[in-house]
Amino acid sequence: KGKAVFPGRDFVHIKDFLLDGLNPGSPDGWWPTVALGEGDLPLKDTLSSLHKLNYTGPLLVELMAPVNIAESENDTIKKSLSFLIEQQTRHQLE
Repeated sequence: KGKAVFPGRDFVHIKDFLLDGLNPGSPDGWWPTVALGEGDLPLKDTLSSLHKLNYTGPLLVELMAPVNIAESENDTIKKSLSFLIEQQTRHQLE
């Protein structure tokens, strides 16, 4: 089902980060990761588009160089999963 939308793709890779002070497109830059939904990327719109395209494959969530070092990785992962579940529930109700 979702494979037809993305031929040859086995998964979608997503992450969220803060754009403040970054040079987008610079491969050498620092990409300060935050929990999904807490950064500057339009993830709600992205997930909505995937839903409209009937994408049913897995999502690979990347958490690298977390901004909030006071927060444990487990807490960041839990927040990200909660965001994904909230978005999935929202789309199921549409």
